[in-house]
Formats: sequence, C-alpha cells, structure tokens
Amino acid sequence: MAITPNTTFTAGSVLTAAQMNRLPWGIVAYAERTSTVTVNTGTSDITGCSVTFTASATRYYRITGATLMNSNHGAAQDIDFRIAVDGTAQRVFGNTLFANPGPGDRMQFCVSYITTLTAGSRTIKLQGAFSAGASNTFDASATNPSFILIEDIGQT
Repeated sequence: MAITPNTTFTAGSVLTAAQMNRLPWGIVAYAERTSTVTVNTGTSDITGCSVTFTASATRYYRITGATLMNSNHGAAQDIDFRIAVDGTAQRVFGNTLFANPGPGDRMQFCVSYITTLTAGSRTIKLQGAFSAGASNTFDASATNPSFILIEDIGQT
C-alpha cells in the first residue's frame, strides 16, 4: 500500500483541496452489542456487530473489533475471531495465537485491520468460529460491549 503523505504546513502557505483530502475523515461507522450472543460449532456472526457504509476506493480504512469469548464446551477447542467484508473473512486471529481454551475459559479478542476497499456499499461484520461445542458465548455488557469500528485514516 502506497500512502501519499501530507506536506508540512507553514505560515503563509495556501491550503489546497488535495492536501485536505489526504487528511483522515475519522469514524465512518460503529456498532456495538451490550448483551451476550450464544453460538454453536462453526462460524457465526456476532449479532449486532455489523455495519454497512459506502466506501471510497481512494481511502484507507482501519477496521477494529473486540469481544469477550467464553468457552462453555467440556473440552478444549479451536477458536477463530475474524473480520469479514461482504461475507468473506479478511483478517483472522486464529487459534494459533491462543492456548486451546477449556470450559469456562474467557478471552478478550481485539483485532485491527487496515485496508482499502472497493468503492460502493460494503458490509463488515465481526465473526467467531468454534471447532466444537454448543452454547459458547461472546459476552457483552453495557460496560464491556462487543463492537466494530470503521475509521477513515487517509487517502491512498
């Protein structure tokens, strides 16, 4: 990814539209869930942690997601936490980064992904995948929500 850095501004300089367009535009979309989601084996969306927005092909986006996972399975299992763009996993934190959790083990997942997107309407979701078991949960509350945040961080 080639980034077009901005210039240094000095007194008396003329600020151009091109320079302004290189600046970050900030938060583009945000969604959170404040109650627990129960999931079974396989890939599941973390309900409520999905956003749809209109992307520009000339911008960089930082996608950040977080959730607390609670393993309720009676044995160790593999877990993936991922960001999906239009239904396709783009950034996966796989179980290779974590010890296999057993029953009652809790882990805080946080993932950040920087990317460009195809112009147009994009749907971005947080997902989790469990290799075994039923009644695993992504725990959330008003003081510890699961969330997804999309930020525009500048021009390509």
